[in-house]
Amino acid sequence: MSRPATSAFQALDRATSRHLLHRPPVHPPRTPLASRRPHPAPTPASPTSTGFTRHGKPRPFSIHRPYSTAAGSVQSEAHDAHNRQPKHDHEHEESPWEQNLRPSTKACWKCDASIPYLSVHCERDDCGVIQRAPEEEANYFEVLEAGLDKDGSTPTFDLDLKTLRNKFLRVQQRVHPDSYSQKSEREHTYAETQSSFVNKAYHTLRNPLARAQYMLQLRGEHVGEAESLEDPELLMEVLEAREELEEAGGEEEVDKLKRKNDARIADTITALSRAFAADDIAEAKALTVRLQYWENIRRAAVEWAPGKRIELTH
Repeated sequence: MSRPATSAFQALDRATSRHLLHRPPVHPPRTPLASRRPHPAPTPASPTSTGFTRHGKPRPFSIHRPYSTAAGSVQSEAHDAHNRQPKHDHEHEESPWEQNLRPSTKACWKCDASIPYLSVHCERDDCGVIQRAPEEEANYFEVLEAGLDKDGSTPTFDLDLKTLRNKFLRVQQRVHPDSYSQKSEREHTYAETQSSFVNKAYHTLRNPLARAQYMLQLRGEHVGEAESLEDPELLMEVLEAREELEEAGGEEEVDKLKRKNDARIADTITALSRAFAADDIAEAKALTVRLQYWENIRRAAVEWAPGKRIELTH
């Protein structure tokens, strides 16, 4: 006897049954562990945590987060709460010159003694070896102990060049490589890097233009040679100064133009001093670009020759 034909509906029903039998069981989604924990009991209200002050005035609305037992969460929430606090005028604001903070001490590479971070030598009497130059951690003002205000952390544009040179010579005498020719290779290498670093610091700070560029660099502002003048009147003045040099008829006329340009440089340096003293970084940057152009005019006047074209590189 032949088996009865299977209808299409029956075949579909069997296939569906087989699929359901072999499919992995589906479990309902688990409730997160944190959600299944009992909520902490509310903290009893205190006289200072109610919705009103003791004088009957409404208290500002605030959100209280549940305390977490995870140390990271506690610290994170405490940090967030601190950042949400309003800043008052009497609170100390971090100085822009204090952004790159560093440790106050370091370990001597030889005896491991703790010494001030900017120490050139180990301060232990039985050690005294020269240390690595803090090329990336210290600024030139600190290294030469010059141009810092009363708190010892804020660079100032105004420098006494005689005092700067005396301090440079004192430091340079202590780190000159010739004094370490009989020392270990490491000490001699450190002396070379210290000497190079101190030289670079001195030559940067003694020049007003380089000093202004460096101070702007400490504040995250870069004034490169490709900076252009945005003041059209100043640009015309620079072009006229160049033209006057090109058309000068002799040394006497060039000397007169030099004196005129020296006065421009002096005025710009005075304005730079005021801008840095007022912490007006935008104005200091504009004046530094201006000083670059006047320095180029000065250099062109020094290199002047009859009929020579003046090229202003800036």
